[in-house]
Amino acid sequence: MQPLGDSKSDAGRAELLENLHRFYSERARAMPHGSVTEEPGLLLVIRSGIVNPELNIAFFVGEPPDAPRALRRAVDLLGPTGAWRFEVPAPIAPAVTPLARELGLEGPEPRPALTLVPSALVRASPPPDFSVRMVTTPDERRTFYRTVMTGFTGRPLPWTTRIPKIDVQGATLLLGSHAGTPVAAATLFVTGRIAGVYGVATVATARRSGFGRAVSEAAVSEGFRRGCDLAFLQSSSMAYSVYTAMGFAPAFDHSLWYARP
Repeated sequence: MQPLGDSKSDAGRAELLENLHRFYSERARAMPHGSVTEEPGLLLVIRSGIVNPELNIAFFVGEPPDAPRALRRAVDLLGPTGAWRFEVPAPIAPAVTPLARELGLEGPEPRPALTLVPSALVRASPPPDFSVRMVTTPDERRTFYRTVMTGFTGRPLPWTTRIPKIDVQGATLLLGSHAGTPVAAATLFVTGRIAGVYGVATVATARRSGFGRAVSEAAVSEGFRRGCDLAFLQSSSMAYSVYTAMGFAPAFDHSLWYARP
């Protein structure tokens, strides 16, 4: 087996994708109306029951012989959710592009996967009056998801929305606050020796202040403290320079298409 740090090898990439897929699948299953549909070698379709393209996702889990058919299947399964994304390995993206545009999907948006080993981590001093805590109570959980929803969509999660206890083994929710006000969030998901960092969000009014990096570094550091020897995440174009400044290096690329309400 290839060393885990060799994330560009087939074996290393498979371990990273297992972390990615398990996180999104297990989180969806924990939602009150969530579900996961698997079609071996073709699609992994995740529905959360919440209108948010970061929570409703279709992944290619292999190289299907008919990529457009797979996209149509994703539309059938995820269309009623109102907001979702379709994620494919970059080499397959050209095969779905014509149909995705015909269907009115937004994209493609690059989503590079990045990895970091402990010796490469470049630490930065947290912004003044900024702190990160692990979410443990129902009120903190609601505040965490409210912050995530606001960061990704600009619309807060209604206070009437039921937020379950996300009892996913290996998952830790981290909430960052500035002067006592929640402004950033991230989730750490550990499988084996991999520390996956997902759902990093900063509310729009608090961006470009170092909060996203600080909460991401807290998640990475906690993963390394638990014995992981590789951190993994997917970066948006906006955050790419932040993560490379932390020491993350490119591993492989995905492309995203979005359906939004």
